[in-house]
Amino acid sequence: MQLSQPFQRLALTVDANRLRAEVGQFEPGDWRAHPQGHPGNSALPLIARRGQPRDDGVAGPMRTTSHLARCPYIRQVLAALGAPLGRSRLMRLDAGAEATAHVDTNYYWMQRVRVHIPVVTTSGVRFLCGDAETHMAPGEAWIFDTWRPHNVLNPPGFERIHLVVDTVGSDAFWALVHDRVGSPIEVPYDPALDPTLSLETVNFPVVMSPYEFEIIWSGWRADAAAANTDPAPLAAIDIEVRRIQSDWRATWAALGDAPEGWVAYAALLRSLQAIAQRHIGAVQLANQQDLANLIMISLIPALHSPNLTGDGVALASVPDLGQTRVAKTAARPIAVPEPTSVPAVETLVRPLIILCAPRSGSTLLFERLAACSPDWYTVGNESHHQIEGIPALQPAQRGFDSNALDAADATPEIAAILRGRFLAAARNRDGVAAPAAGVGMRLLEKTPRNALRLPFLRAVFPDALFLYLWREPEESLASLIEGWQSGRFVTYPELPQWSGLPWSYLLVPGWRELSGRPIQDIVAAQWRSAQELLLGQLADVAPERIRALNFADFLTDPVTSLRAICAFAGVAFDRPPPRALPHSAHTISPPSPDKWRRHEAALRPLLPSLAPVARRARDFV
Repeated sequence: MQLSQPFQRLALTVDANRLRAEVGQFEPGDWRAHPQGHPGNSALPLIARRGQPRDDGVAGPMRTTSHLARCPYIRQVLAALGAPLGRSRLMRLDAGAEATAHVDTNYYWMQRVRVHIPVVTTSGVRFLCGDAETHMAPGEAWIFDTWRPHNVLNPPGFERIHLVVDTVGSDAFWALVHDRVGSPIEVPYDPALDPTLSLETVNFPVVMSPYEFEIIWSGWRADAAAANTDPAPLAAIDIEVRRIQSDWRATWAALGDAPEGWVAYAALLRSLQAIAQRHIGAVQLANQQDLANLIMISLIPALHSPNLTGDGVALASVPDLGQTRVAKTAARPIAVPEPTSVPAVETLVRPLIILCAPRSGSTLLFERLAACSPDWYTVGNESHHQIEGIPALQPAQRGFDSNALDAADATPEIAAILRGRFLAAARNRDGVAAPAAGVGMRLLEKTPRNALRLPFLRAVFPDALFLYLWREPEESLASLIEGWQSGRFVTYPELPQWSGLPWSYLLVPGWRELSGRPIQDIVAAQWRSAQELLLGQLADVAPERIRALNFADFLTDPVTSLRAICAFAGVAFDRPPPRALPHSAHTISPPSPDKWRRHEAALRPLLPSLAPVARRARDFV
């Protein structure tokens, strides 16, 4: 919810020691990893959709979980807020972790204030919101402006746990915020008290009324007008959106949210989606969000949710950095009739996608490529937020099977949303946003998880070019071991049914069979799975759309390699790399040709079994 101040403290104090005692009863297996795999982030659900602890959805009735039944004092604290309770959790940050900077743009959080009550914390924990910063001490209760970019930084040495509650509020609740007279209200533990909690049941409309549609759009428009000196781009998109609003109001007046009007609403949504695609990158809000992208990821999913009226409804998970989408079980994530076609986004043409196994040197190559040409646009790092920020593509919603995606996952809706996400985030080497419609933007994209997604990427980007990067197995495997042991690359800290070091790097098919195995076996399976899938799927790509590169050749002569890649992609090359290549952002220890021999004893027995895949890859290069 957007507030007038970054932070506001509630006139409420709680017994932090009692809270810690109740939280301490939970086992490691009770905590859930962050749905997007953010390192060091986990949660324990107390109030969840339909009371299911493994359900991160926010569209549907909220009920208490079995975890909350074990916490009588937390129930008393929740009741003291005096408001209907939405999704509520204990949220944990590991020592040295961060929440990751983000803005809560989803419809659900636009309507709800988020309460933070520290349970376990230290004086070094920093809560950032916009340009402001505060420390929330044990026993205090705070709210903050979730519409501004925000983050939590936890210093090394101690974990941090907060009780986090989403609520629409009430008159009694807002009195706690605005009352600055007298002492805060204390909430002592009463062993005889078992309060009845008010839980939200209605949170998403089947069809949004035209009046709420107007309120949301007017707020965004005012925010954009205050943030942009050039009124022309905002006026252009505003004219088109208001035409949709006029027809939405007319349909509502005739049919309301009755099923007879759903086909008409779906058609209007497709038109609104096309408008958003035409204006991607044109207007930014003060919170650094792209206005057209907000239409696609926040407004459209909330405008029409007919599946909320049916039985067997499954609602997509909504992580803190993602947006909700309503879907039937095993169906598409957008509950509107599938359009016969999705308008093309003209500004994104012939992206170059780097494909490789993990620890193949892709970060160094990506960084040097992005710097050597003014034509490249990137999202700045690996694209986990762009891809797995879409709920239907999150591993948690797919049973944590793997990071693999196939062409069937690239529905027209998903493809349009994903292209829009890339366009909204893309910047060139000088930090300039993507060009306006009609100008070809050349996207440079890389994450090793894409080794498991080639059919999906080809469906989303039909004109894409691919760069296959090869590195000798012993070098990649040794670097993988080093990365796992460092703890810097944990992707699924609380992976269900997994024992051993927290899972790092890409999640490969068949990972469950690796539980409890030595680290060298795990990284060998990751490397083999990525290589075998890539080589098999690249065989179906036209040769003129692929270039292959040996990482050793790149290190020997980076200028020649980069120049050749730019020529292959058809972009300018105007800035050679430094004579001595800098270390990449993901370097663990200084590189050296024989560094892998530190792990030679563990790796040597595995290399013969990997030799056939390695020969096949060398032949391909």
